[in-house]
Amino acid sequence: MFPHSEIREYKGAPALFIEGEPIFPLIFMTTGDGLSKMMTHGFVTSHLYTDEFSSGWIGINKYDYKEFEIKCQSFITLDHKALIFPRIILDPPEEWMNKNPGELIAYADPAAWEDKSWGGPRKASWASIKWKNDASLALRSLIRHIAKTPFAKHIIGWHIGAGVFGEWHYPNPMHYPDISPVFKKEFKLWLSQKYNNKNIVPRIPSIEERRNTSHGMFHHPLKDKWIIEHAEFFHFLGANALETFASVVKEETEGKCLVIAFNGYLPDLGTSHEADHSAFAINLRSKNIDVFTSPHSYRRRKLGEDASMRGFIGSVRVMGKLWINEGDDRTHKAKPSQYKHVNTASESVELLWRQFAQALTHNAGVWFMDQGALWDKHPEFYFYNDPSLIKTFNKMLPVAEKSMQKERRRPAEIAVVCDYKTAFYCADPSFGGNTIRNILYSETLAEIAKCGAPFDMYQITELFERNVPKYRLYILVDIFYMDDDIYKKFVSLSKTGAHILTFYAPAYLDSNGFREDRLRFFAGNNLKISSQPSKKDGHVPQFFISDKISDKNKKIVKNNNLWYCPLPPLDSNSLRQILNTAKVHIYMDNDDIVLAGGGYLAIHTASDGDKVIKLPFKMSWYNVRTEEFSQQPTSEIKFFARRGETLIWELN
Repeated sequence: MFPHSEIREYKGAPALFIEGEPIFPLIFMTTGDGLSKMMTHGFVTSHLYTDEFSSGWIGINKYDYKEFEIKCQSFITLDHKALIFPRIILDPPEEWMNKNPGELIAYADPAAWEDKSWGGPRKASWASIKWKNDASLALRSLIRHIAKTPFAKHIIGWHIGAGVFGEWHYPNPMHYPDISPVFKKEFKLWLSQKYNNKNIVPRIPSIEERRNTSHGMFHHPLKDKWIIEHAEFFHFLGANALETFASVVKEETEGKCLVIAFNGYLPDLGTSHEADHSAFAINLRSKNIDVFTSPHSYRRRKLGEDASMRGFIGSVRVMGKLWINEGDDRTHKAKPSQYKHVNTASESVELLWRQFAQALTHNAGVWFMDQGALWDKHPEFYFYNDPSLIKTFNKMLPVAEKSMQKERRRPAEIAVVCDYKTAFYCADPSFGGNTIRNILYSETLAEIAKCGAPFDMYQITELFERNVPKYRLYILVDIFYMDDDIYKKFVSLSKTGAHILTFYAPAYLDSNGFREDRLRFFAGNNLKISSQPSKKDGHVPQFFISDKISDKNKKIVKNNNLWYCPLPPLDSNSLRQILNTAKVHIYMDNDDIVLAGGGYLAIHTASDGDKVIKLPFKMSWYNVRTEEFSQQPTSEIKFFARRGETLIWELN
């Protein structure tokens, strides 16, 4: 039988439990051969592994589990204590697609059929009930087969995927899926149930209608409601399919196995909303899904940059779920690529510690992904086939294990708040019209990461849950739409003395249209509004301040404890001015990346030089890498470091 694995609250945060024991999720995504090469260098394993496994679904009512079993055995032969969660992609086999052409995706953009860059266009429509039923049967059959084998005692969870690389992005999202007959049929049914009208005719927006807006970069919330509803239904499909498959896992394993899924990514790719996980709130509230995961940011992975985890970990935590970061940084061993940023073993070591520090301080997990072993198949390019990297992993393991004995709470005094559904109201970024939101999710978040204080990331859908802690500063990244309830909650929050920083068009939209009065609540009465686009930005309406600018660069306006930036990005120095006024503790003021939580403090340095960390109160500390420690409690930590180093201290 399968081991009993679960996520439950432990010392202040959700934690992984296996057979009743709390475990830090220090996981390795590799192959049997990749693991073998690591062991030749003295690898001390955590016994936790993952890899992409075959679902065994090879045709219509045809299954073959040999490949799955061979891969399982490759781990168990090397580590008889191996605990595995297989990644299973539930896209249908060729025979199924040939037999069911009416169940496949169709695209508004014909160029989709020539674009193979995102895993290819020929996939089942997520509106297809037949696909969900047949894929559920394939998954159910696989789990039942494995349950009868000796491999079952090694399986702790099932990582369920579909779409682009199994990451729950709708296939070829930049080419405007889905206009298939099955999509239209299910959209009609969804609308008829919503409005209790069987005669309703669904309308799917054309590419031109998506790109052409009535008010600068915005669709009209009431007049263009049909566009918003199309987006809501579109994203409901992915959430519904994932929930369907998750329920199969829980049923077939009697609740003993975890369900893991890629989901809840930052929408930072600059594409249309079809690539987003905009129904994440549905899956967060599922009793059947335990763990969410994503690769960390692809935008800032060089040494000295933040490489922030690419998810809403605050939302995940308050809903009782676990976040695991996919650590796929390319080491010096990797083949050259646009994502390879290091050339030496010592540089690779700093990358690995940065990934570990992110997980450690967020009470999350990490799997280190050896794409060289997974894809290149030649030991020369295995990411971790190097003794210095194995020594690094061996040093991480006792730190990870000890962290589970400490109080696992976050000291963040800043909440960073975003809203997937803002994209529904905006012109598509592929047209160049939604440039503000692209800047917010790339340049502005990069500056927040350099402000010198830890922060928690939320979707607006979880910010007002009962167990969300109070923060000194709330940064509303793209909260351009607010219904009456959310607006009133922010007004009430402002009256408590909490500071609120907003960008561009906070609360400018509600269900009926555009609300200048609400925008002015956050921005002040000196705001000038023009729906005419500027020459520079083309599609973007202008909001600007005529006077009473707070700083010399004319980037911020202050209205008591409300701060407004009409045109992002806002640089880290300006952010620190706001943090100081809000009485947020700033650990460092030099753009080094600060991570804190769970009784640990980590720094990834952005520059060479002498450094000073200002602690919030006197503490004893222990450097987990150098093994230096304080003789007595101190309010500062002083050290010298080069750019791109990662340092971690245990605090007491």
